[in-house]
Amino acid sequence: MDVGVWLRALGLGQYEEKFRDNKIDADVLPRLTADDLKDVGVAAVGDRRRLLDAIAALAAAKPADASPFAHKSVPLRSDQLVAERRPITVMFCDLVGSTSLAAKLDAEDWRNLINAYLYEASTAVIGLGGHVQKKLGDGLMALFGYPQAQENDAERAVRAALAIQRALADLNARNARSGAPELSARVGIESGPVIVDAVGEVFGEAPNVAARVQAAAEPGAVIVTATVQRQVAGLFVAEDKGDSPIYSISLETAVIGGDAGNETTVKLTKNNVKMIVPGFNDDLAVTHDGKSLLFTRMSVRFPNEIFRASLSQPLAAAAGPNVFAAQEVCTDSSGKIKPEGCKPATVEKEKSEVQLTDLNHAVLARVAMSPLESFWFTGAGNEKVEGFLVKPPNFDPKTKYPVKFIVHGGPEVPEGDEWTYRWNPELFAANGYVVIMINFHGSPGYGQKFVDAINGDWGGAPFEDLMKGLDEAERTYPFIDKDRECALGASYGGYMVNWILGHSNRFKCIVSHDGPFNNESAYGTTEELWFPELEFKGTLYNNRELYRKWSPHLSALNFKTPTLVVHGQLDYRVDVSEGFQLFTTLQRLKVPSKMLYFPDEGHWVLKPQNSQLWYKTVNDWVDQWVKK
Repeated sequence: MDVGVWLRALGLGQYEEKFRDNKIDADVLPRLTADDLKDVGVAAVGDRRRLLDAIAALAAAKPADASPFAHKSVPLRSDQLVAERRPITVMFCDLVGSTSLAAKLDAEDWRNLINAYLYEASTAVIGLGGHVQKKLGDGLMALFGYPQAQENDAERAVRAALAIQRALADLNARNARSGAPELSARVGIESGPVIVDAVGEVFGEAPNVAARVQAAAEPGAVIVTATVQRQVAGLFVAEDKGDSPIYSISLETAVIGGDAGNETTVKLTKNNVKMIVPGFNDDLAVTHDGKSLLFTRMSVRFPNEIFRASLSQPLAAAAGPNVFAAQEVCTDSSGKIKPEGCKPATVEKEKSEVQLTDLNHAVLARVAMSPLESFWFTGAGNEKVEGFLVKPPNFDPKTKYPVKFIVHGGPEVPEGDEWTYRWNPELFAANGYVVIMINFHGSPGYGQKFVDAINGDWGGAPFEDLMKGLDEAERTYPFIDKDRECALGASYGGYMVNWILGHSNRFKCIVSHDGPFNNESAYGTTEELWFPELEFKGTLYNNRELYRKWSPHLSALNFKTPTLVVHGQLDYRVDVSEGFQLFTTLQRLKVPSKMLYFPDEGHWVLKPQNSQLWYKTVNDWVDQWVKK
């Protein structure tokens, strides 16, 4: 048994390296005690208990005279098996012509080439939430939906397969300089019910079909079964420039073959995506007759309500929520995929969308609110960047208004035409302010390159975008009073206003909520350790200079702007010590400052009475320094 696979199946893959370093294999594992696990480095009591229970379960499942980890021919009784039936998506991937390539290369060169390919393939699978089940020679079997199922397992498997092909093309380009032969892979994917036993072995037809599909693939191709095709060809939502429209996707397909409609395979050649419903939408569902699409929609002026749109062609629900297939168009009477593939669903425009609920009408009808307005400007790298503006109620264009400049968190969580009970733009505008927000580099909805631009550049392009965006708003809107502006942010937004503290004096006040202040200490206290290692391109120990380059605390001697610090004791994303460090620094530097501390809140203020206190404290602070 592969102990690493067993650990990952238990959801304890973080200990795989520790087990390997301590040479714990299948023979040693049954004899481990609680003290052994503590010595290995399993510090959490809950994790040790789970490991001991899992070892005991495996031991109970073995025949009396056999190791539970040995592959014996003695069958286990049905009451000894610990197994689970579940739907799963299986991917098979292997190299084309590997036998002839191996014969031409030195054994060591061939091993290095195979290891590089398997590393790229495994990285693609794991990066999309998959589980590498087996590696055999140049073959790889991956599972999506195990050990944890998600509603989009089939979609993630297809994306991983395409990522493998892209990674292999990059690998070939790198290897070409050294004269290494070009590698080509073929991938097959199938979805279906399987049995997963106690050690993570998978039994059922899905792995067999995936293997047969993969064998039929051409070099460089990804082949999926009709089952998978129906799960990934349908409707989805995606962020786009401050909105979340509904899109229809179809696959331009070519039938490879099959019998009785059970093994029909489809070659993915092109994705046809069409936006069919604008707005900020989510929670897709199809009516029983397949003729109407139900969804939720929100706006900066109202929370979620339910809407309906009539469809130009019936849809059938597929594997789970938010996954649909245009089944009547995709398949013929026998259930086989038609050669022309699936046509994208569209909304019947003449029937348009119908709002089915209006639960908050009685309240919201009495509240004056303004729509979200968009503006564009040239930001960092001479790229176009989008900003948003919300005017105060009863707006008078002849009046000069102070500004609340909101910096969003994430940092990959964009602003848009959406409702939120936390950091609500309408509530910020309500007492006579213009609210300005910028979707700086790092914000989704503008392409992957735009999102990735923030990695390793936390205080660079985003800061430039924010300053240029505010400059543009001041030039464009004569009702903005540029001498009365306050910057507010939470999480990454809190980080950014901390950065602004040391790099700009244009604001009359700052509100910093749950933001990193010292990147070095923040690294050692977060529960989301993968995140700083991604954003700062390594650990604190092997890339310390990048952590320090963008750390606000190193510019503390420049701090002059009055600042309200907000933090929750239960924040494990950005530890409360970051807020205390910032507040202590401001106090010692005699910068006007105040701290709002929540002993019972985490990274977000969620309790209604705490939320009221938060809004009152924040708005009072801004009024104190900005409002005449």
